[in-house]
Amino acid sequence: MDLKLYDPLNTIKDFCASLQSLWENREKANLAEFKVFKFNGRGLLQGQRSEQDNNLTTILAYCGGKVEKKGKCRFTPLVVGKHDNCPTCGRLICPQNDCGYCSDKCPSHELRKQNKIPRDNKFYYVW
Repeated sequence: MDLKLYDPLNTIKDFCASLQSLWENREKANLAEFKVFKFNGRGLLQGQRSEQDNNLTTILAYCGGKVEKKGKCRFTPLVVGKHDNCPTCGRLICPQNDCGYCSDKCPSHELRKQNKIPRDNKFYYVW
């Protein structure tokens, strides 16, 4: 008898794909420093460095930004250690030249978007 699993939202498939991405980037992500993990089922993995740590660090993500005249960016995977974290909101920054997304409400994202700041894996402050 075959065992079948019904996964209409692809949660298990997405989780396996996330684990594969983490495995491929395990050195850069420095996973050993994280003790608590939270996975949302859409490819977003966050972690805490200790149980007392109140801050969730984004470990693995996808880009939720929009590119002008193109639509959703959907760059994936964004990996901690491989891609820069925004110094303002702490989320991973999309490295695509026409994107640079981190978070909707982040003022640094707005600066990157308005000023067309170049993205070469470095963050530029523009005042």
